[in-house]
Amino acid sequence: MHIMQWGSWLCISVASLFLTACICVFLNIVNITVNRWIFICYANAYDKIYNITSVNVLCIACWMIGFGVELPNFIGWGDHTFDEKTHQCSWDRHVDRSYTVLVSAGFIIVPLVLILYCNMSMIKRIWDVKRNIHGYKARWVSRES
Repeated sequence: MHIMQWGSWLCISVASLFLTACICVFLNIVNITVNRWIFICYANAYDKIYNITSVNVLCIACWMIGFGVELPNFIGWGDHTFDEKTHQCSWDRHVDRSYTVLVSAGFIIVPLVLILYCNMSMIKRIWDVKRNIHGYKARWVSRES
């Protein structure tokens, strides 16, 4: 018996929570990366940007965006299904290609590029500071001799 015949409400619920939670977790990883990037690369601006209110707004925004990404599945742009291959309920990637592109590109690829940029900027900043410290240390030692 096909699972969608007897458990469609359960499958839809699980799939909805799955997509919403995945998007939310991914956005929180982006938030943490951007937080560390601002702290390391723009330390003077950090306290102006991050306070209890802005952090709460970011957390709520992550969940709102997650629910917003899930919403099209309920209004006909996408759908939920039981995947026979993986034996799990998820959003149906084959119903509408434009929705799949939106989720894949907009909420996976773009954030990955942002994470990559922030991490590379932090590495460069750390190398620059390390190089400056070694240069200062070398000048200081040469003055003492």
